[in-house]
Amino acid sequence: MPSNSDSISRRTFLKETTATTAAVVALPLAQAVAAEGDWIKLFDGKTLDGWHKNPKRIGHGTGGKWIVEGGAIVGEQDPPGSGNGGILLSDRKFGDFEVKIDMNHDWGPCSGFFLRSNDKGQCFQVMVDFHDAGNVGHIYGEGTGAFNNRAFDINGEVKDGKLVAIIGDNVRKPSEHGCVYTCTPGEWVKAWRVGKWNTLKVR
Repeated sequence: MPSNSDSISRRTFLKETTATTAAVVALPLAQAVAAEGDWIKLFDGKTLDGWHKNPKRIGHGTGGKWIVEGGAIVGEQDPPGSGNGGILLSDRKFGDFEVKIDMNHDWGPCSGFFLRSNDKGQCFQVMVDFHDAGNVGHIYGEGTGAFNNRAFDINGEVKDGKLVAIIGDNVRKPSEHGCVYTCTPGEWVKAWRVGKWNTLKVR
């Protein structure tokens, strides 16, 4: 991670050092295999080569705005604040995979990291709902029946317009979220670095 990584805009989703996608697309394993232990870098740190926005309007909008800024992919609504968002998908398709991203989000947006997504945005979404009554890290069935295994909510403590802390709230019973394992709100709050880069790993 570059030494100036914490100063990069918190709208940023992906960093040059990651091997990942904003939406990882599924394909039979035999068609996309790397040697065990090898990482496939999907972002060159300079361009959006190998990526595409949703080609048609979906529930999130017509595609949003995606640029490379400071060696990272940055996404926002187009125009900002309009509600017109979208998703960014890898051109390459994968079967079984392990993926890592470094992310640093603004407080307030409702976002996510889409796994096995199609161009319509139907996917398994790792929630990145970084706002009050939100959640980061649990799975939501986007366009697949809307299952949600959210075990708790998060809320922010804001001072002088700046997020200074996160509080875990509204803990649900295992019978309500269906997780075999989940961290506690306290464990999540301790692990999440407010205003800094955080790494998400999915296997």
